Amino acid sequence: MPEIAQYILPIIGIVLLIAVIKLIFWTLSLRRVVTTNEVHIVQSSKLTTSYGKDTNNGNTYYEWPSWLPVIGVTKIVGAVLDNT
Repeated sequence: MPEIAQYILPIIGIVLLIAVIKLIFWTLSLRRVVTTNEVHIVQSSKLTTSYGKDTNNGNTYYEWPSWLPVIGVTKIVGAVLDNT
């Protein structure tokens, strides 16, 4: 029986390591940078925030999927109009 445990524990460790690495890369892939000619209006369950040019919120955010209960967001993309 101890022979099986010495093989299973490293396999479980490798599987967990791969899962953590995939989670990190997935999270990094959710980062959005808003271009200068767009405004993204991001709505979460509690507030709505604008990102892009001439906003005080910057131009980057994480676009968490809307099916996630607490941190999920939806976005609306709009163009910036030049009034000059």
